[in-house]
Amino acid sequence: MTEIPSTDQKSRTWLTTIMIIVGLSVLLFCLGMGLPLHFLFYLVTGWIFYFIENAATFSWNRETLLTGIGALILFSLLIHFSGHAWRRSHPEFRWGLKTSCKTTLFALSAFSAGVLLVGITHLIIFTLTDGRSMSTASSQPAIRTQDRNNLKQIGIAEYSYHDLWKNFQTGNSSVDPSKPAFSWQTHLLPYVEEEFLYDSIDFTKPWDSQENKEAFQTHISVYMTPRNLPTTDEESGYALTSYAGNAYLFTRSVPVTSESITDGTSNTIMAGNIVKNLPPWGKPGNWRDPALGINQSLHGFGSPFTGGAFFLMADGSVQWFSDKLDPKVMKALGTPSGGEKFSMEGVIDE
Repeated sequence: MTEIPSTDQKSRTWLTTIMIIVGLSVLLFCLGMGLPLHFLFYLVTGWIFYFIENAATFSWNRETLLTGIGALILFSLLIHFSGHAWRRSHPEFRWGLKTSCKTTLFALSAFSAGVLLVGITHLIIFTLTDGRSMSTASSQPAIRTQDRNNLKQIGIAEYSYHDLWKNFQTGNSSVDPSKPAFSWQTHLLPYVEEEFLYDSIDFTKPWDSQENKEAFQTHISVYMTPRNLPTTDEESGYALTSYAGNAYLFTRSVPVTSESITDGTSNTIMAGNIVKNLPPWGKPGNWRDPALGINQSLHGFGSPFTGGAFFLMADGSVQWFSDKLDPKVMKALGTPSGGEKFSMEGVIDE
């Protein structure tokens, strides 16, 4: 006779379930997750952010594809014949093609689940040791993609300016000794869809004058890395930028053209990530020396991401350079006409 659970037993079961859910929610909250659904969202969609970030680096060839298909077929045949061999010593069990397919699918699913579990474990360890929330760690690929896109937009703006004025906007190309100086990012405003803001600036007055204060307190998303960085100067209220120009280009006394970059536009840095001592985007003189290395100086280039930083090259492309890159190589990438001989192979770190 089947025993029917009593009302008290059902109540205890529900109470235990609720306590487990509450306990898990508190644990996730301590790890930086406001809601369990938030965690599930990043768990399910994290591969999408990863694919978007790394799609450009994926490559395949016919030999690799055929090797993978061949390995899968051999693995399936191994399971099928092993099942038949096992059946001989256990005649009471049936083993056919359908059973072999199910076993193969189960083995592949178990392998995928193991890889997923390892990834989740690494994510949790990274969160606990890095001090950032799990949601932030999970969304890092999407943030990196946006950061790359910002630099790409700046590169498009520079080339739009070049097409019109026959030189890149470096801050010096629009200098008139009789007029106040403005940053190169100020002059690029019409080319990053900020024409209205550009028209509101009084170029007869200094950039930090009272007349221009409201304009330069406006945040420009394309000039700021979408990460936990300060966006406003606490004292002045001016909006900051997390991108700076290459000092070897932006301090030249003559206009910089694509033809004047004799080392090659694909081998020369135009701008890049900065993470410390962020200046207002409207302040003149926003450039850094690549020779200071990456993430090695308060006054050099760097990024909030682990392992390196993004750089806009003078050909309009965006590259990721490791922070382990020799500062001498960074200087060679900074000089537009240094004549240094080196290969970009081994420099770009995807």
